[in-house]
Amino acid sequence: MNQSGDVRTPSYQPKFAIQAVLALCSLLIATSLQAQPAPRMGISPDRYQIEFDERGGETQSILVQNMSDEPLSLSLSVSNWALNDNNQITVVPPTESSLDQWIVINPMRVTIPPGAPQTIRWAIMPRLKPTEGEYRAIIFIEEELPPREKVEGTEVRMKMRYGLPIYAHVGSTIESAQLNAVAVTRLGDKLNLDITNNGNTHARLSGNFGIWPSDEFPGADAALEQLQSVNPDNQQEMDFVVGNMPPSVILPGNRRVLNMPFPLQDETGDYTIQLNADFAQVEITETLSFTKHLPQDPDADDPEVFRVATLPAEEAIIGAIE
Repeated sequence: MNQSGDVRTPSYQPKFAIQAVLALCSLLIATSLQAQPAPRMGISPDRYQIEFDERGGETQSILVQNMSDEPLSLSLSVSNWALNDNNQITVVPPTESSLDQWIVINPMRVTIPPGAPQTIRWAIMPRLKPTEGEYRAIIFIEEELPPREKVEGTEVRMKMRYGLPIYAHVGSTIESAQLNAVAVTRLGDKLNLDITNNGNTHARLSGNFGIWPSDEFPGADAALEQLQSVNPDNQQEMDFVVGNMPPSVILPGNRRVLNMPFPLQDETGDYTIQLNADFAQVEITETLSFTKHLPQDPDADDPEVFRVATLPAEEAIIGAIE
């Protein structure tokens, strides 16, 4: 996950979606790709956010739809996971109190007839009394390909593997975050948000931003009003550039720098960006002016040095209990 959140492929019917969540989904390719095969299964939901206690929690279900005209054989497994310093998902070893050790799945293997749905159930059964806080696991759903004696020339065999993240909470949920810095690279090609999650639950960045030529910027209040009224389906009608914040996740106790490229391509010049975002109830509404350079521009400064917006201390930290 490059601070990424969910990456979605087009849905095939309203009830199901094929998704790659937080870069938790991977395609294991047996031969080099010549074409993209049609999807063979749909999975719902794409993630879980639940509560439990020492007795466990409610039984959950996964609905898998076989979209192909052949039987679909699947195996399921569960792992512990974390985000590394680059905010990328990584599977980590289990512990006696990690959530993956407390999850029971039934069935662990299944063959679904062509065109049919299959429900797979799972539940949390703690072996120890859990302490308050957030627990995480990921359920992998992996396709088992039937053996073949020979793969013809350009024939492609793809082994689908999907990951469904689980966020499970014990006790009160506390949202608290600190916005350390908002910055634009001196090349003017990227926005950086330096954020610390001080709460006891994961939080997700949301919102959008707008970019105007500096001599056309309407002012912060007017720019915020325009951003808040943006219709995602009609962004092409706007007279300024609109970008969506990536739905990046930061885990409790972690500090991360989230970055996003500007959709300005090679359009150099002076610009002003207005942010309209939220993270763990911290409003991010800074306004920054910058100059967009080309990478080969000899007048461009070190791209690793940032112009930083000033954040009043009393506005930098906010917390709430749900």
